[in-house]
Amino acid sequence: MKIMNNRKKVLLAFGEGALVEAVFKAFQKAGFQVSSWTEKGKKLPKERYDCLIQLGKDPTALSEGTRLLLEKAEGEKAEFILVSSLKITSKMEATKEVLYLESLHFAETLTKQFHQKYGLKTAILRLPTIFGPGIPLTESGTLGHLILEFTSESPKGGTVLTIYGEGKDHDYYLYLTDAAEAVKMATAVANKEGGVFFAAAPTPFSTTTIAEMLVEMGGGRHEIHYHKGLVEGGREVQLKGEALPGFKSQVSLKEGILQTLKALPAGSGASLGQKKWRSTTRALVHLHLPRLRPPSQRRIIQLGIVLLVFSPFLYLGGRVALVSYHLLKLPQQLNSFNFQGAAWSAGSAAKELSSLNHFFENIPLLSQKLPFRDLQLISQGGKEILVALKGVLIEGETTLTIVENLVKSRQGEAGRKQDEEEFNRLRLALKETETQLLTAWLHLRTVQPYLQHFFTPTLDRLQEGLLATKLGTAFAGGAVDLLGYQGERNYLILFQNSAEARAGGGFLGSLAQLTVEDGGIKKLQFFDSYQFDQVEEKANIPAPSALKELRGVEKLPLREGNFYASFPESGKYITQIFAEAQKITVDGVIGTNLLFAQSLLKIVGPLQLVEFDKTVTAENLFEVTTEEVEKEFFPGSTKKKRFLQALGEELLTNLFNLKRESYASLAKIFWEGLKQKDLLLYLEKGALAQALAESGFDGRIKAESGDFLMLLDTNLGTKTNLTLIKRMINYKLFNPTRADDLQVELTVTWEHKGTAAWPSGTYQNLFRALVPKGSQLLSANLNDKDVKSKIFTTEEAGKTEFAIFFKVEPQTTAILKLKYRLPSSLNLKKLTHYSLNIQKQPGTVGEPFTFVFEEPFGKQISGEGLQRENTSLKFIGDLKQDISLAVTIKEE
Repeated sequence: MKIMNNRKKVLLAFGEGALVEAVFKAFQKAGFQVSSWTEKGKKLPKERYDCLIQLGKDPTALSEGTRLLLEKAEGEKAEFILVSSLKITSKMEATKEVLYLESLHFAETLTKQFHQKYGLKTAILRLPTIFGPGIPLTESGTLGHLILEFTSESPKGGTVLTIYGEGKDHDYYLYLTDAAEAVKMATAVANKEGGVFFAAAPTPFSTTTIAEMLVEMGGGRHEIHYHKGLVEGGREVQLKGEALPGFKSQVSLKEGILQTLKALPAGSGASLGQKKWRSTTRALVHLHLPRLRPPSQRRIIQLGIVLLVFSPFLYLGGRVALVSYHLLKLPQQLNSFNFQGAAWSAGSAAKELSSLNHFFENIPLLSQKLPFRDLQLISQGGKEILVALKGVLIEGETTLTIVENLVKSRQGEAGRKQDEEEFNRLRLALKETETQLLTAWLHLRTVQPYLQHFFTPTLDRLQEGLLATKLGTAFAGGAVDLLGYQGERNYLILFQNSAEARAGGGFLGSLAQLTVEDGGIKKLQFFDSYQFDQVEEKANIPAPSALKELRGVEKLPLREGNFYASFPESGKYITQIFAEAQKITVDGVIGTNLLFAQSLLKIVGPLQLVEFDKTVTAENLFEVTTEEVEKEFFPGSTKKKRFLQALGEELLTNLFNLKRESYASLAKIFWEGLKQKDLLLYLEKGALAQALAESGFDGRIKAESGDFLMLLDTNLGTKTNLTLIKRMINYKLFNPTRADDLQVELTVTWEHKGTAAWPSGTYQNLFRALVPKGSQLLSANLNDKDVKSKIFTTEEAGKTEFAIFFKVEPQTTAILKLKYRLPSSLNLKKLTHYSLNIQKQPGTVGEPFTFVFEEPFGKQISGEGLQRENTSLKFIGDLKQDISLAVTIKEE
């Protein structure tokens, strides 16, 4: 179902928690202008909206709040959507939520009355039980109850799943992101018909089915206990209303449960449990002793004791040795892309670990003791990892063929055509791998604290593996289209000079058009960013407000098109100009910079640029590029384009000549480039575009509701080499009084290590700080001078932006201090969990970053990975990639 938003303004009213945040993101990604309102008992905002959505659950918000929203919608001729519940069709006496359901009945009745009386465009959307990260398990019905028991710190130790009644009750469940998508889609049916709709999974699940699913996910270590006669049996929630047109749930119940478990905080007991052992044993090892002389009865008893004690350890050691043998062969097989051999090794190692699990299941005395309990968790987690790896490797040739088709096409050779069925097999394998890796992560996360530090790197890699498989799944699902099997596809490659700071990764000196068709490269053409001036004048696109206000720039040229804080915005602007000039459709934008090229040079080796009589290496790349591109450059000169084209073509030629044994190293460089934002990928549409947005690999500004920081330098005028500028960031969070507001003191230091001579000079910087929307600037000082009046405050990418232009002379240091109050949504009265997301500026290298949270009066704060320093929490690190910090806040 197509949703036309035309930048429609939407207000999400009275909702709280994870659902509101998910709905907010869904609307924001779809291009809506979305705001939220949670102030119960206060007047609604005076601003006009096109659509008002009631998300409240509080009885007062549902009754009085619905009336206020309907009156506002009627006065402004806006649409109104009431998010209701399928439980409204349940018998009142059969539920503990009587007051909530009575309020829902009132809200639905009032909505229908306003529709009939005033012709108001309305829709009522009934949702089933919602579950997922951030949704309290106590609000997730029977599923939440079973997940609570599934965790290892439940009252029954995480080994018993209790079903009340016969387990025949059925209920519909909807994962958080699917529920958010349904709310967004409801805007397409809010009309004068005033319909009642429902959005649900295709089938309901019985309590027994859910319990059995959890038992399977826990490796059989849980038991189901029934308490008969405590509840009415066989109840099923009814679907009343019309199915929401076009809605289809995307997340299965099993996948949703795994994601929910993964999101539970450390120490919450989220684990895959341990089974209660019965007193049964099985002979695992049989040793045959040589017949020399009949042993005495005493000797027989002694030998029996030795065998009883040591045979389990002999068995354990043998299995571990076999696992090690198979694992030792894996790296070499993977590096040489021997997928068949690697799949066999992974499968064999997984089989041995599975035998170890059976071993633990049949040795009750060992399995209940440390460290053997942890060894079982480790072997189970290892088995899941290896099974996942095997599944992907079996389909690994598909990935290799994609790469080799691109290589062969560049060399003028024909590749092997791939079809949708082949890509679908890869997609299914990756999807299953994602589930297995998540299960492994849950196993390893529950080992005892004294072992945790050994597994932290493994857990981090599993997190990356989960992200990679999710991206791979999305790519495989759209590969037929992305690789041009349904018609040619055009992608722009931006070559950005990271020695000149820009939000997108560096000054955009040149770009290339990459056209793919039938899995191969059809065209690769280079362009100078200065050659689009006439198209820019015709397009007449105004410059961003900070650039216009502080530098007097009226129109944005293509070469400055990566000025936007959010790379997709830059991609859209550059695409618009380029598509108009070349009369083509652009399907995506790839942002690269010199740091990424430098990493590639370490693999492909030196580049011989004959025209310029230069040998370019990883060590001299910045020096040679700066000299050839910037020295004696003037607009209209073709030297920059010729040099960058020669550099790009030679680099690509060497890349396409790499052998298979280099592919693993190349894949690692691409992955590190994505994490460190030296490689940005933006696509116009499709599942991969969505996955890139969720991962942040498309360079967009994240829409999280917590605290946020992104600092952007744009050095204008002189061509000061950024390698001569050292930027350091200090972030202090504190509560200045006993009131509930939180304030930030942000200190940014620039140390200019260059000289007055070229390629250095004065660093002319347009600096921007993106902070949570609604933040209020209190003071600003540059080198101890008050500059608050010089700060330009605006909004960009859903954030408040503080901007200022200043200069830093060679061999000097500039220190900017900004003090601001965070918005009311982040005050201490509302916070139990504080989070800060720091986004790295693309093209920068490991800037020192310090975070300090001073403990507020009457509160206790704690955070994983943070150091305690007197009454403060502290983090010291480098911004090599985005950083997320979390703090728990409790009353003393």
